Amino acid sequence: MARVGGSLGNDGFSVNNAFMTIVPETTQYLTGPINIVTFSINSKLEIYGIGLIPSLFFIDGQKVPDALITKATLTAIDTSYSSYIVTVIGTSFHTFNTIRPYIAYVVGRNSDDDNDISMYGYLAGCGKSQLKTTPTQGWRYVLRLPKATSSSVQLISIIPIDSTKPLNGQLVTYKNGVYRDTLDFIINPTIDNTQALFVGDDSDGELAFNIYGTTAFIVTAAVPCVDLNYESTRKPSVDMLTCDYVAFMPFPIYSYDCQSTLSGLGEIKLLGGQFTNVVYETAGVMLCGNDLLVDFYIKT
Repeated sequence: MARVGGSLGNDGFSVNNAFMTIVPETTQYLTGPINIVTFSINSKLEIYGIGLIPSLFFIDGQKVPDALITKATLTAIDTSYSSYIVTVIGTSFHTFNTIRPYIAYVVGRNSDDDNDISMYGYLAGCGKSQLKTTPTQGWRYVLRLPKATSSSVQLISIIPIDSTKPLNGQLVTYKNGVYRDTLDFIINPTIDNTQALFVGDDSDGELAFNIYGTTAFIVTAAVPCVDLNYESTRKPSVDMLTCDYVAFMPFPIYSYDCQSTLSGLGEIKLLGGQFTNVVYETAGVMLCGNDLLVDFYIKT
């Protein structure tokens, strides 16, 4: 699951900027301290957790004042889950700590310039122990990226882990959940051929990508100029004035039960809050049909 976030304009509808992150499942919640960095004053720390106690939120060893904590509305299956937004005053490195299981995102403006409306957002922490069972390298990935403006593109980079053997793979593209085309590729273990870079188009449909490989590889993805007008109205923009840059690193997918939903498999992912615009939910490797299921949710 991936999240496209940002802030709204004064009209409460238009999307001013964008960032993109993965959404960990609740089994990856952690306890204890995390290190964060903020790039502008009054950045926000979004906290999602189980049985959170805001009076036990600490930044840099000091209790966070109640005036800097806002409880966020979170519709969840289990009411023990909750969410809070903490205002971080200073621009610097910080340490956040609390005793209950949680994950956290840092969100803020890229600078303190009043004329700069661009925004950043990143996943600040999730369960480190899960990296042993859910590594960032794999053989199969499914991902989806926001629509680019007509003068920009979607970029997907594939980097092999094993430098001693070639990586043979396929990148399968789906539009609106229906198969569109397949591109075969090979990355040889030579100095001048260390990665594959695929360039997506500015299609007016919703594109998703299913990537297979014969050996383990890492995927990074970016959109240099996200069509913010499309994110707001689902209609393409006519210029580059309403765009922003997003990038993220997806986790590989290992299995998927075609007869079950994600929640039916025991996996729960929670995300809400004022900075969430779209949540992309992508199924795993589909071996039970020609169509790839890709759902998304727009904040209303």
